[in-house]
Amino acid sequence: MKRIFWTMIVVAVALIASPAWAGPYLNTSAMLLDENFAAGRWVRANLGDKDLARAAHKMAQARIDVASRMVVPTEVREAHPHLLLSLAAMEQAMDAAAQGQISNFIRQLQSSSGEAKTFKAVLKGAGFSLPELRNASLREDRSRVPNEVRVVWSMAACVPASERFGQVCPESQRRLLPRPRSTRCPRDPRA
Repeated sequence: MKRIFWTMIVVAVALIASPAWAGPYLNTSAMLLDENFAAGRWVRANLGDKDLARAAHKMAQARIDVASRMVVPTEVREAHPHLLLSLAAMEQAMDAAAQGQISNFIRQLQSSSGEAKTFKAVLKGAGFSLPELRNASLREDRSRVPNEVRVVWSMAACVPASERFGQVCPESQRRLLPRPRSTRCPRDPRA
């Protein structure tokens, strides 16, 4: 009786915890694809730079290595080969760019994009989607910035750099600090 009870508990925990494994997988996949296409755009914009293409090729190989060693949850197992194919096509595109084969580079770039779209479609069919990296910024999501990291945004921008560290303007909104434009805060009593 105890054996059945413990077996049921283990099965229940496995069923509850299995969707939790998809989170780290999806985050890593989103980061890999974002870096993949950022490198592709960069090399395409600087197509004659073979040193850049060789460096991008090494980074593409590293992305394939990371993706091939990922723990893939069973819920998204059908989508993972498309991620690998997208990364492999980009790696071949970078190799083609390093060798000066422009038409092969463009063809592999398009292949990588198509596999990424297929990867996202299969994920969507399984009920998952990749997180948008544009929405993961600390600037855009203020609740994710720890209090000790937050600094004054609007008022500290007016404090000279020599006074900024260790001193805060009277009124403050907690955000990341932009480059200062003036030497004094407009509402500073010393002004």
